[in-house]
Amino acid sequence: MARKKKISIEEREKKFQEIKRRTEIKERYGVFTQKMFENLLEELRIRIKEDIKQKLDPLNDKLDWLIGAYKKFDEEHTLLSNKTSDHDDRLEKIEKKLGIYAN
Repeated sequence: MARKKKISIEEREKKFQEIKRRTEIKERYGVFTQKMFENLLEELRIRIKEDIKQKLDPLNDKLDWLIGAYKKFDEEHTLLSNKTSDHDDRLEKIEKKLGIYAN
């Protein structure tokens, strides 16, 4: 078995103090950098959200206009198709009365 070297009490105290100092630094700056990182991420998230909103607002306005135009077109198309259907029915009745049959 290998013999362990005897360490004086002063050397043990120095090593202990060094380990304690490094641990405190690690804990202090580790927590600090983690908190700082979280704050930076939050700021970045807010900035990205604002940028996206700013870019999407004009798009939303255009989509609103387009949807409105589509609804108007759809309503007009529905009304006109009903009128055409009514005209077709009337023409068929008249053709039957006159004895005219279109193919």
